[in-house]
Amino acid sequence: MFLSQDGFSVEDQVLATDTSYAAANLAFSTTYSWRVRASNSAGDGPWSTAFRFNTISATDVETLPDAFSVSGVLPNPARHHASFDLVVPQAQPVSISVYDALGKRRSYEEMDQHAEGKRKIDLDLQGLPAGVYILSVQADRQQYNRLFQVVH
Repeated sequence: MFLSQDGFSVEDQVLATDTSYAAANLAFSTTYSWRVRASNSAGDGPWSTAFRFNTISATDVETLPDAFSVSGVLPNPARHHASFDLVVPQAQPVSISVYDALGKRRSYEEMDQHAEGKRKIDLDLQGLPAGVYILSVQADRQQYNRLFQVVH
């Protein structure tokens, strides 16, 4: 692997036997480029296309949440679309269900590994008749329920 900053070598010819590599001591707010090539007993392969990434300043780093939470559904009442904020402290499976007032499940989505952090989740409410509904979000043996209304 070859890692450079503004054309100057930062790390050159790093031997990596895995599919990932953690570079150390990179400067904040800096653009770096990297490329890789395979080497074995038969010789060296060609270099890959160069890729770029930017580091951010320490103040730009979002702190990860320490608790699972679900905001209310907005707008409420809603017509065709609504959304809610989902905060997940670590990557984990999350299931999202919408139930009508009689307890019948009207929609269901399961995310195998929802990434940690705060995400806005959109709900497609088209096809639901006007009425009161329950949003149920479940993860890591915790369940949150939020009431919302669909109007036409």
